[in-house]
Amino acid sequence: MNAQLANWDDLRVFLAVARAGSLSGAARSLGVNHSRVFRRIAGFEETLGVRLFDRLPTGYALTPAGEETLRIVECIEADVATLDRTVTGQDLRLSGIVRITATDMLAFWLLPDHLARFRAAYPGIEVEVVVGNEALNLSRRETDIALRIGNTPPETLVGRRVGRLEFAVYGAPDYLSANPGNVLAQHDWIGLDSAHAPPPGRFLLRR
Repeated sequence: MNAQLANWDDLRVFLAVARAGSLSGAARSLGVNHSRVFRRIAGFEETLGVRLFDRLPTGYALTPAGEETLRIVECIEADVATLDRTVTGQDLRLSGIVRITATDMLAFWLLPDHLARFRAAYPGIEVEVVVGNEALNLSRRETDIALRIGNTPPETLVGRRVGRLEFAVYGAPDYLSANPGNVLAQHDWIGLDSAHAPPPGRFLLRR
C-alpha cells in the first residue's frame, strides 16, 4: 500500500460500511454524516481504481475486490489496535482526545453538567461524544468510554455502575377506569421501538 493509500481514516470508513452494510449505519457508528461517508468511499474506490461495493437496493455489498480488501484492512486494524494498546499510558500528560458514546437520553440529560466540570478541571483533554443507540466496539477503540444500560459489562471490558434507571408503565385514570384488570396483554399500549426499549424486566400495572 503506497503513501496515497495509507490513510487510516479511509480504512476506518471502509470497515464501517463493510460491517454495517449501509452508509447510514456506517455514519452512525463513526459519528459523522451520511454524505461524508459517501464521499470517503467514492474517493477511496477512485484511489484504488476498483469498485469495493455493489450498490444494491438493500444496501452496500462487498465485491470480490472488497472482500479481499476487507481481509487486509482487518489485519491492519488489529496491528493498529495492538500498537495503540502498547503505547497508551506511556505519556502521562493529561491531554488528548477521549471519545464517549452514550444513548440520547444519557447524553442530553446526564452528561452536560459532568462534561462542563471535567472540561474545567482538565482543559488539555478534548472530549468527543457520539450519541446513538448502536453499541460501538471498545476493543477496536471505536470509543474509549461507553455509557450503557445494563447490569453487567461483557467479560472483555471493565465496567462501573454510575447510577440506576427505573422504568414503569402508566395509564390515564379515565382509561384504567374504563379498562379494569391486570392482564397486560389485554390493554392498549403506546410503546418504544426496539432501539429505545428498556432492558427486559417485570412490569406491574398499578391503579
